[in-house]
Amino acid sequence: DAAIKEMQAYQEQLTHKCRILAQRVAEIGVEIARVNIADFDAIYSGELLSSIRAEYSGSVPDGASWLVITDCPWAAYVEFGTGIVSGYFHCGVEI
Repeated sequence: DAAIKEMQAYQEQLTHKCRILAQRVAEIGVEIARVNIADFDAIYSGELLSSIRAEYSGSVPDGASWLVITDCPWAAYVEFGTGIVSGYFHCGVEI
């Protein structure tokens, strides 16, 4: 009986540590995203940089789920490019 209680306590501690780890990984993801955006020379007003954040998205078995998100309207263009513009792809390849 004592061994079972000890294992349950250990499992609860482990689940808590997994939740903390998931949060920390998301926070690191925010830092990396901001550095990458700065490398893209995509900083105009600072709105994109300041809108990137980690957000808790719910519990999962034995842990938690976190997302790195932004609600900036033009974030997708910075991430994926603008596609075809004036007969050129964003990478400069003529079509």
